[in-house]
Amino acid sequence: KEGGRPSQDYKIHVKLAKKIAMASHCEKGNAARDYFIGCEQALVMLTEQKRRTELERAKGIAVRQALTKAIQQSNENDRMHGHAYSTYTDVIYKSLFGKTAKQFRDEFGISKKDNLRDYFAEEDLSKIQNAEMLVSSLIGYGWGYNDIKEFIMNKAVNKIAA
Repeated sequence: KEGGRPSQDYKIHVKLAKKIAMASHCEKGNAARDYFIGCEQALVMLTEQKRRTELERAKGIAVRQALTKAIQQSNENDRMHGHAYSTYTDVIYKSLFGKTAKQFRDEFGISKKDNLRDYFAEEDLSKIQNAEMLVSSLIGYGWGYNDIKEFIMNKAVNKIAA
């Protein structure tokens, strides 16, 4: 501009900029208000989703413990030379998602130190729990690995085809 006072730039914090934009009644102020409201709604939604996933994860721990106990009581782990837990986990993952635990780890760069289940969504955790409860029950009824694998894989294929 010519004449008048020279303009001066100020540095302000984001919090103050948000307050100014939210209080403004112009088109850009309305756009800023809509943006910040959208951000807050997304945050609320993500927080709720994280809470539900953590709850599902906690329930899954109890279910996994039941599967572990069923494997221990059946002596399947001895028969499988210490690989029953990972073998049953792989058949469950393969039936639900078409991948083994190792394939998930390789695909997403998850180390063996990290718990793979921390990377599953709430819905997937629920599916895993249901499958683990089923496997626990079948082991409890005296079913062997091959029978369980065939049953689960055939049911999964039939469910997907339907």
